[in-house]
Amino acid sequence: MSTLHSLFHMRPSELLVEVEMTIKTAINGFEHHHPMVDVIDKVEHGLLTNHRWLVAVGAILIQMSLGAIYAWGVFKGELTDKGGDFGFTATQTQ
Repeated sequence: MSTLHSLFHMRPSELLVEVEMTIKTAINGFEHHHPMVDVIDKVEHGLLTNHRWLVAVGAILIQMSLGAIYAWGVFKGELTDKGGDFGFTATQTQ
């Protein structure tokens, strides 16, 4: 109980170090090489932060895709309006 109590009163940086040490201890207990060891090492050495721009480009592409889907939904409403100029059916606009 005292361990749990001490976790709630730690600063976030101390808690992160404690969690990291717990994960490393658990991973070192495995007889085979665990892939999580490589991930932790890459993060510690900053190899994953060299390609931060890829995350930004990916986020922009996802936002553009979602925007296109939303815009098509709005545009499709005008195309299928019975009293509108176009009068397409829902099947024709798929």
